[in-house]
Amino acid sequence: MTNPSTQDPINVRSPQDLVEALPFLLGFHAENSLILGALSGKHLGRLARLDIPADPGDWYGVVNTILDTLGTAPDKAGRLPEQLMLIVVPALQPGERPADAMRRTQPLVAVTTTVVERLGLHLFEALCISGGRWWSYLDAACLDDEEGHPVPSADQPGQVTVTAIANGSRVPLDRARVLAALAPADGKHAAACSDALDQAIIRFREHGPEGERDFLDRAIHRLDTLFTAPSEQGELNDREAAELLLALRSSVIRDIAMEYAEPAHLPRALALWRNLARRCVDPYAEYSAAPLVLLGFAAWNAKDEAAARIVLHEAQERDPHYTMADTLMQLINNGHGPEPFLQIVREQRAERLAAES
Repeated sequence: MTNPSTQDPINVRSPQDLVEALPFLLGFHAENSLILGALSGKHLGRLARLDIPADPGDWYGVVNTILDTLGTAPDKAGRLPEQLMLIVVPALQPGERPADAMRRTQPLVAVTTTVVERLGLHLFEALCISGGRWWSYLDAACLDDEEGHPVPSADQPGQVTVTAIANGSRVPLDRARVLAALAPADGKHAAACSDALDQAIIRFREHGPEGERDFLDRAIHRLDTLFTAPSEQGELNDREAAELLLALRSSVIRDIAMEYAEPAHLPRALALWRNLARRCVDPYAEYSAAPLVLLGFAAWNAKDEAAARIVLHEAQERDPHYTMADTLMQLINNGHGPEPFLQIVREQRAERLAAES
C-alpha cells in the first residue's frame, strides 16, 4: 500500500506498517481519534479524522460526518474507493489498561461497519492503537491477546519511521502541544481580554450603523499597517486586539485578512492569529473561529498541512457553524494545495484595491 502523498511515498505492506506510518500520514500523533482511509487497490487515498465522542449515542453521527468528510468521489488520480481502513485511537480512562480501551471501543467498530456497509463499501482492516500497543478488531486471536502488538517508539523506531525520515518526511507534530499553544489565556490576562471585548462591543453598539462602517474601516487600515508597516503599529494592546477580533466576526473583514498569506506575511500572520485566538476567553470562545481559520490558512500556505488540519479542526469544534473552516478542511482532505485558493484571494485583493482607488 502507498500513502496519499506523491512527494514522500511511504510503503505500507502490513497492519504493523500502517500503525507505524499513521503519524506520518496524518502529520501528527493521533489521540482520541476515529480515522478512516479510502483504499483503491493497494493505494491508500484520503484520510479523515474526528474526535471520538464520549457519548456512544453520538457515534452514528460522527461516523456519518467522517464519511462525508472523506467522501466517496474519485481521488485526484481518478481512483474510486473500493474499501475502507478504520483506525481507532481511544483515550485511556483513569485506571484503564490498553486492552480494556480496545474492548470498550468494539461497539464503535460495529457502528462504523454498519454505516460503511450501507454505502456498499467494505472494511478491509480495523485497528486499535492504545497505550503503545495495537490490535486488529478483525483478528479474533489478536483480540484475545491482552498485550497486543507493540507500536514502534521514538527510542526504537521501525523501518517505516527510519525510511520516512530519510526520505524527507516531517517528524509528526504533537497535537496536544499544538492545541495547548492555542488554549485561551488564563489569570489576569484572561480578565483583561474579557474586559477589553466587553468594552469593544459597547463602543461598537453605541456608534450605530454609520459608526459600524468606520469601525470596520479602521480594522482594514489596522490590518494593512500590521502587515505592511509593522514597525509603525508595534504589538497590539488589549483594546486594539479586542476591536480587531470583533471586526473579524464580519466575513468581509475575515476575507480581507486572508489576503495576508503571502510568503513575506506568513511569520507575522502565524504569530498574530495565534495571539488573537488565545484572547478569545469565555464567554467569547466562539470568537476564536475566525483567527483559527486564518491561522490554519496561513499554516497551509506555509506548507505545514498537519498544523493546518489541527487548527482548522479546532475552529470547527469551537464554532461548528463556521463554514470557512469546513471549506478549507474539505480542500485539504481532497488533496488540494493552497495555491488555487490563494489565487482567488489575490484576485479579490486586486479588485478591492482597484475599487478603492
